[in-house]
Amino acid sequence: FGREPTILGTDRNDVLVGTPGPDVIAALDGNDTIHALAGDDHICDGGDDDRIWAGDGNDTIGEGSGSDILHAGRGDDKFFPGEEPDIVFGDEGKDNLYGTSDGGSHLFGGPGDDYVSGSLGDDVLDGGEGNDIVAGAQSNDVLIGGPGRDILDGGTGDDHLDGRDGARGDELIGGAGIDRCLADPGDRRMGCRDR
Repeated sequence: FGREPTILGTDRNDVLVGTPGPDVIAALDGNDTIHALAGDDHICDGGDDDRIWAGDGNDTIGEGSGSDILHAGRGDDKFFPGEEPDIVFGDEGKDNLYGTSDGGSHLFGGPGDDYVSGSLGDDVLDGGEGNDIVAGAQSNDVLIGGPGRDILDGGTGDDHLDGRDGARGDELIGGAGIDRCLADPGDRRMGCRDR
């Protein structure tokens, strides 16, 4: 992130605990557990399989090369992935979640108006509660809007778009590929070529 770490891990399996204020946490290698606590934190999780609880605050999380599980916490959080598949849970706030370059990620926006985006592989993208934008990419993705007025954009690939939440106002855009779009009456469907 271009900042000096205030909390620095090792190449072993560490437990790193932040402070109530803003921290810069660098985990390095090892299968680490990170509890950032409150504050607007910057977290870089290193190269192995980590477990991260970002805590409250507007956090920025940069993922290394492992397969990680992230709990974003309350606040407007940004998650920038690495290569391996991740599982990411947003929380209250406007979160920005992105899939990994290898695909296979599971991203859950949680409460709030979120932006959830896939990448090159086959991802599961769930906006959760709120008025979300859920965007697939170049592969065969599953997009779920959840409660709220959502925009689901499949991108390329044969995608599955599910806007059903019992209310109208969602927009489902299939894009290129043979896409399946499940919608409520009053939702808008475009470019859907259901199997």
